[in-house]
Amino acid sequence: MLKNKFPVIVLVKPQLPDNIGLSARAMMNCGFNELRIVNPREKWPNKIAKSSSSHGDFIIENAKVYKKFEDSISDLNFLIGTSARKRFVNKKHYKSFESLFKNTNFNLKTGIIFGPERSGLTNKEISVCDYIFSLPIYNNSSSLNLSHSVLIFCYEYNRLINNIKYKDFKDRANIAPRRDFNLLMKHLKYELEKVGFLYPKEKAKNMFINIENMFIKSSFSAQEIRTFRGILKRLRNPKKINKDN
Repeated sequence: MLKNKFPVIVLVKPQLPDNIGLSARAMMNCGFNELRIVNPREKWPNKIAKSSSSHGDFIIENAKVYKKFEDSISDLNFLIGTSARKRFVNKKHYKSFESLFKNTNFNLKTGIIFGPERSGLTNKEISVCDYIFSLPIYNNSSSLNLSHSVLIFCYEYNRLINNIKYKDFKDRANIAPRRDFNLLMKHLKYELEKVGFLYPKEKAKNMFINIENMFIKSSFSAQEIRTFRGILKRLRNPKKINKDN
């Protein structure tokens, strides 16, 4: 039995309130109920979003709104970013629902991340996701409406998760929530900047995105993160060892 049967749906910078409402309606029809919205373009709460959600208005009323993406995912353990383009060669990228679901442990608290209607997720937002998923659209068209994308994902998830083949997931490590991972990354970035590793300046951003992506693939537990932060602190302030003992 899955501990967290339905993942969290996260909409990053959605532009149209109608799409937010229709996404909530799609979620309701497929059993999903937790919606998070990051920096919506229109003022929130929004009457248009609520009216277009139909019987999913309770999802709109209970939706959590955040100013920062990192805050919206802080308590999640596993992230699947949706994107029409494969931007990271070294990150697992799926185009098949069956393959994605076979390789994802939904016992973890999981977030499905959708980007803005026009531009999609940024490189930075995709970099913090564990997997990338592209909807298998005919002729690789990338013009699918946001709410349609949410509906297709939620429908396929609900269909496949109730299939006996997908009920028993293999246990994975106790992956730390993203707030712990983000604190580690801030700590690591601070130390790397201090020693001049992130150089030259114009390349520093992409350099650290690549470093962060390496650590994400390690799926650290909370204890492993504490250990690594302890290592960073000790490297900054080495302990004197009495060689006579």
